[in-house]
Amino acid sequence: MLLAAWARPAAGQSLTKQDSINQGLQYLLEDRRTRYETTDVINAMYNFKYDQADQEYRYLEAKYPGHPLPTFLRGLLVWWKMLPDPENRSNDGEFLAHMAGTISKAEQLLERNEKNLEAAFFLAGAYGFRGRYHAEQKNWRKAALDGKAALKYLEMSHGQEQFSPEFLFGDGLFNYYREYISENYVMLRPLMAFFPKGSKQLGLDQLKRVTQTAFYTRTEAQTYLMRIYANEEGKAELAYPLAEYLANKFPDNSYYQRYHARMAYVTGRNSDCRRVAQDMYIKYKAAMPGYTSETMRNAAYFLGYTTWMRASTDTAKRTALRFFTEAVQAAEQAKAMESGYTISAMYFAGLASHQLGDAPAAIAWMERAVDNADKDNYAGKDARAWLEKNAPRKKRFWLF
Repeated sequence: MLLAAWARPAAGQSLTKQDSINQGLQYLLEDRRTRYETTDVINAMYNFKYDQADQEYRYLEAKYPGHPLPTFLRGLLVWWKMLPDPENRSNDGEFLAHMAGTISKAEQLLERNEKNLEAAFFLAGAYGFRGRYHAEQKNWRKAALDGKAALKYLEMSHGQEQFSPEFLFGDGLFNYYREYISENYVMLRPLMAFFPKGSKQLGLDQLKRVTQTAFYTRTEAQTYLMRIYANEEGKAELAYPLAEYLANKFPDNSYYQRYHARMAYVTGRNSDCRRVAQDMYIKYKAAMPGYTSETMRNAAYFLGYTTWMRASTDTAKRTALRFFTEAVQAAEQAKAMESGYTISAMYFAGLASHQLGDAPAAIAWMERAVDNADKDNYAGKDARAWLEKNAPRKKRFWLF
């Protein structure tokens, strides 16, 4: 059901439904026909069918040229191109241009009707995503400025989820990360002092509600809950069902598959981990969209680990060694040589080489693990201990 706007057309002037939406007099977020039109295309976006999604979003942008929704969705599409391959900066400019276009169109809606909650929603969303982009680049000043702008428009729509549950998404993210950043990033606390207090538990509760009631932001809320449980909260058992659901719903999304495999690995579901890793490995070899060297790094490591854990023959050990080697090669391409899985791949490659009778290769792998690991990495510590036991003659000068 479309929500009526406060503004009215001039006497004697009639507006079509499309004109009314373009001018901000009705809310496109709540338009059932638009939801019907976008259901398949949004699913295509999350399933990394980029060309199909872009074509449909362009159609919507032509149909509603004055509305920020299609432009925002095109920006979100580019964002999902960027997520699987963070080292690739070729899409940055396009993403920023779409967010700027969203902001411009939403500001025009506000100029026509200063109480337009939908315009506030898109302004908060565009500034929020742009702020996250700047935070990923560690440009904290720009991230803070965009965060402050997003908050301004969040406050306009605060408590308006009875109009649309989409509005609750931004509230949930703000409430959780406002407190999480203050607790975990000491250098950013002075910046956080300019923002109102939040509540991590309230934020989580709000995001859960969005996953149950929203349309456009449902999958994003599920994604953030998965990430929060997996990373910030360290609760893999809570992250696992979300990762499994998202990976099954969008089977060609490498980002969700990586989380699914990782959470299966962390929670001891080795058969599940191996099955997903094998699928990722095959899709990387087939050069499917979104299956980058980072995907290969994860897939090859998990295949190596699950092979190694049940390897009772030299053939199986050679297979595990091949996977570990491929994981390290992929890490070089992904610029992830200091990542935990990469260090573990080096360590296990050393063990495999040792058991296969190749002492020089074993020593080289262990030294490589030590050289790339930080002082708290367990695999790095194990590699150092192995070297001290099995290659004691050579003098080494450790960095830690």
